[in-house]
Amino acid sequence: MMQHNEAVIDLLQKILEATTRATGVDFGATRRLVRIVTIVEAGTPVHGPTLEVPPGYTTAITMRRPSSGTPTGYVGPSKTDVGQSDTRKHLIAGEGIELDLSNLNGAWFDATAADVVFELMVEQQPRI
Repeated sequence: MMQHNEAVIDLLQKILEATTRATGVDFGATRRLVRIVTIVEAGTPVHGPTLEVPPGYTTAITMRRPSSGTPTGYVGPSKTDVGQSDTRKHLIAGEGIELDLSNLNGAWFDATAADVVFELMVEQQPRI
């Protein structure tokens, strides 16, 4: 029984590690998908994940095309701002914006429908 418990604990730790680490983080690459944010319920803002963005990099946020409908997505700098039309950025499917963030948790997300997905990409800024 003890050996079975250890195996279960080991498996749970592996699952935790796999689900909490950043996917595709490779800051040596020019552009990599870092995180996906999904709106669970329209009108309920979702905070961006906590992940530092290195100096010299910018964050590109794109709203994925939904499987149905034409929802509008919103990105703002705070939970309050993402709910106000004059302080948020409006996106439709396939549109994107670039933000200079030091951490991905500097963005909040919402949409007019559930299951709207935002892709957060960290990309190196070109050197001039």
